[in-house]
Amino acid sequence: MESKLSLPEESVLHFLDDVGYTAPILLQIRFQVSMGRIQGILDILWKMGLILRPVKGLVISKSFLMQFPEHKSKIENSLGKILVI
Repeated sequence: MESKLSLPEESVLHFLDDVGYTAPILLQIRFQVSMGRIQGILDILWKMGLILRPVKGLVISKSFLMQFPEHKSKIENSLGKILVI
């Protein structure tokens, strides 16, 4: 079953660009975006350890956010409301 998300997939790309993820990962995600597959994007982010399995919106682990404290407001601005656990 596909997850229902309230964020545009482009926000995910901008967020990843902002925190410095590059080439292979972004190419994979851009491919998923071009195919219109949100679930594929979520799977990639989950495998990277950036998110936990989302129910609604994104759930970002505290350990990930601790790695990029300077990006907290950027993350929130890009993705909207996030739940940090």
